[in-house]
Amino acid sequence: MVRPVRRHWTDGSTTSVSLTLASASTVATDGSLSLNPGAGGYAMLTGAGGVTIGSGGALSTAGATNIAYSRTVITNQSGGTVTFGAPTTNQ
Repeated sequence: MVRPVRRHWTDGSTTSVSLTLASASTVATDGSLSLNPGAGGYAMLTGAGGVTIGSGGALSTAGATNIAYSRTVITNQSGGTVTFGAPTTNQ
């Protein structure tokens, strides 16, 4: 079952955080998923479920210092946007 992701998730500003996808997830129209690690830690997207960026959805990384980790399968559908803007984004 695919569950839509309709939230803006940002963290890692004061500590390291991880979002684990246990099942397949979708960033749907007008939805966004943003990994923004700050000086205090990393931000990680992980899990066996993977994430699909649907048409009108967006996945991005940003930040100035620490690492954004993407350790899951990312599928970008036509019309979806994936932007890696963190200085280091590791898979």
